Amino acid sequence: MDKSSLLGVTVAIGGILLGLLLEGGRMAQMNAVDRLAAVVAPRTENLRIEGHTDNVPIHNGHFPSNWELSTARATELVKLFISRYRIMPTRLSAAGYAESHPTDDNATAEGRARNRRIDIVILNPVLVEKTPLPGPAVNPLFGPASSVSTPSTGARLQRP
Repeated sequence: MDKSSLLGVTVAIGGILLGLLLEGGRMAQMNAVDRLAAVVAPRTENLRIEGHTDNVPIHNGHFPSNWELSTARATELVKLFISRYRIMPTRLSAAGYAESHPTDDNATAEGRARNRRIDIVILNPVLVEKTPLPGPAVNPLFGPASSVSTPSTGARLQRP
């Protein structure tokens, strides 16, 4: 399943393929990831890998909550993209959203299954390039001027 937005294109991985990714994947069953990586690896867009869960709290020794589980899902795919497909780490980021971004209703087993997924967001390069980088912090008391008068004393303060 993929969907387009201003941010970029999202490709969702779920179901059996998600389980295979987390179990190390078998070569013959990694075809979908192989095909996706063949498309994105030679390109220059950044990729945000997003892990998601259903709303059922996790109960095992590996993950204390759905937050850790969703982040682990995303991180596993990032590691796979780096090690197997040689995608530059500078193009990749991982995020875990737990159950906070469902695509389906968690009231049914089928809906919960669809919510357990990894989304690969191929970020729109135009937005990435045009997003201003944060500049130096500006103290709201002093503003952009190099020196200002203090309201109480009228003394001039010089910025370093």
